[in-house]
Amino acid sequence: MTDTVLKLVTTCQWKLRAILGTQRFISTSLQLVLLHKVQLLSFIEYRTAAIYHACQHSLDALERVQDKLLEATGMTRLDVLINCNLAPLATRRDIALLGLIHRTVLGHGPAHFRDFFQVDNGMARKPNRHRLQLREFTNGDVSDFMFPGSRPADYIRNSMLGLVSIYNRLPVDVVESSSSVAAFQSALQQMVKEHASTGQDDWWDLLCPRVPLHRHPLCH
Repeated sequence: MTDTVLKLVTTCQWKLRAILGTQRFISTSLQLVLLHKVQLLSFIEYRTAAIYHACQHSLDALERVQDKLLEATGMTRLDVLINCNLAPLATRRDIALLGLIHRTVLGHGPAHFRDFFQVDNGMARKPNRHRLQLREFTNGDVSDFMFPGSRPADYIRNSMLGLVSIYNRLPVDVVESSSSVAAFQSALQQMVKEHASTGQDDWWDLLCPRVPLHRHPLCH
C-alpha cells in the first residue's frame, strides 16, 4: 500500500507542476485553486477508499502535494478552507468515508456494509450522544490479530472501522438532522470550518480516527 500511495504522489507531483505552469495565464490565486480542484483533486480522490488505511508516512507525502499548491498561491490551509471549500486531503478522506457510514445507517447503499456498521442500542443511552450509535471496534474479539481486552490494533484505528468511534461522537444535530449523505457531509465541513475559525491548532484532525480518543478534538 505504501508503494502504491507513493506512486500516486509521484504522478500528482508532475500533474501539479503542469498546473502551476499556467500561473502566468491566471490572474488570481483562487483561479489556480479552482484549476487544482477540477484537474487534480478528482484524480486523487477516486482512490480514497482504497488508500484510507495506508501508513501515515505515505499519506503525509500525498498531503504535501496540496500543501505545495498552497505555497505557490500564498494561501494557508485555513484560507482555502474558508474561501474555496478546500479542506486538507486527510480531512476530505474522513468526510468521504464518514458519509459512507452515514449512508449505511440510513439504510442505503450496498447491504454488506451493514454487517460492519451496526446500531448499538446500549450506546445510544449514553448522555450527550446521538441516537444512531454504532457498535465500536474496540474489543479483542474483532480481529485475529488482537489479544482479548487489548487496545484496537493500529490497522483498525486507521481504517474505516476506526471511524465508527468518530461517528458516535459527532454532535446530535449533525447526525440526526441529516437525512441525506450530501446534507451530512456539508454539516461535517461546516463543523470543521467553525472549529478552524476559532483558531484551534488541530482542526484538520477533528474527524481523524488516528488521534487517540483521550486527546481527540471531538472529546474536548
